[in-house]
Amino acid sequence: MKQMRRNRTWGDELTMRAAADTFNVRIHVITSEQENYLLHYDPEEAKKSSKPQRQLFLSYVSPIHYNTVAPLR
Repeated sequence: MKQMRRNRTWGDELTMRAAADTFNVRIHVITSEQENYLLHYDPEEAKKSSKPQRQLFLSYVSPIHYNTVAPLR
């Protein structure tokens, strides 16, 4: 997770799960795939006790590119 702080660092689904656990955040991923167009990664701690405190929204353009999604203001 330390290396993921750097810009242009590559990550995958396992990294996404680790980030959800490390930061206790629920991650929503909207994908360009017809199947599995919406994915959720919940932190293990939230599964055991309380809901995650924060949520993160990402887009995934297949096969390998993630972007953050910001709410409209």
